[in-house]
Amino acid sequence: MIKTIVAVAKGVLLVLFSLSCLHCGASEDLCTTLAGIDTKAKVGNCKSVEISETFDKTKCQAALPKCSSDEVQKLTQFADCIKALSNCDASKEDAFIGEFIICAAYGSDLSKECKTIIESTK
Repeated sequence: MIKTIVAVAKGVLLVLFSLSCLHCGASEDLCTTLAGIDTKAKVGNCKSVEISETFDKTKCQAALPKCSSDEVQKLTQFADCIKALSNCDASKEDAFIGEFIICAAYGSDLSKECKTIIESTK
């Protein structure tokens, strides 16, 4: 009986620790990914495309704890999507814009505090 109680208590502590550390590691990975995106290169040689955002790692790390786990997931999807975009080529500009709009949708439904991560720092 006591072994069962101890096992349950350990399980509860593990769950509580996991919940308290929900964003542990997410800050470094997500913020590093965003800061590593070369937005000027993404624009490529497309004349009608402008991505004014540059992603600041320090600003990201300060704001990320204010984001819910759902928002962190959306930001991660946004970062992965932008990172995966090929650099824009003038001959495929419309396709690039369509793909970029899909990426931007991941960041459209964030709290004001969390949205500061992807707002323009230009």
